[in-house]
Amino acid sequence: MDDAKERLDLTALHEFLEHWRWIAISSQDPEAHRHMIDVADRLERGENVPATPWSEAKKQMGL
Repeated sequence: MDDAKERLDLTALHEFLEHWRWIAISSQDPEAHRHMIDVADRLERGENVPATPWSEAKKQMGL
């Protein structure tokens, strides 16, 4: 907030809120949220995990 106040720019605040909005949406289904975290952990370890491209996932969610 201090940065936004000094720069008179709310971009960083909007980005922060958007980030947390996605966390809130993804955690509405605890099982799906746990699966997402498991897949992310596996990807970070370098495992080959079948995944849906983000552009296709957004279409499936109607975004």
